[in-house]
Amino acid sequence: MQKSVISLVSIITTFWSCTIRMSTAITTCVSTAITTCVSTAITTFVSTAITTCVSTAITTCVSTAITTFVSTAITTCVSTAITTCVSTAITTFVSTAITTCVSTAITTFVSTAIMLSTIFKHLKLIIKLNNT
Repeated sequence: MQKSVISLVSIITTFWSCTIRMSTAITTCVSTAITTCVSTAITTFVSTAITTCVSTAITTCVSTAITTFVSTAITTCVSTAITTCVSTAITTFVSTAITTCVSTAITTFVSTAIMLSTIFKHLKLIIKLNNT
């Protein structure tokens, strides 16, 4: 009987020890799983957040730079074209006006001088004829 009580106590003690070990193993396993899961989730979240943020920042920056460049290029091009066009038009107009004006003035002056010369010759001739 004493032997059986000792055996029973030994079985209970072994069972209890095994239960404690299993409980510790389960607790460690669950704890490690939770820690790993949370750690991985945080790392993934942070990594994804940083990647997304940097990627978005670069995309936005490049997109804004291209838009600004194109917009500035178009504005500058149109502005330069208008300025050049207006400037050329004014220069051409003034140059043509001056050339035409001077040319007309010279032609008119020469033409008038020739007419006056012809009139004076005829007047001289008329005066000569009248005096004789």
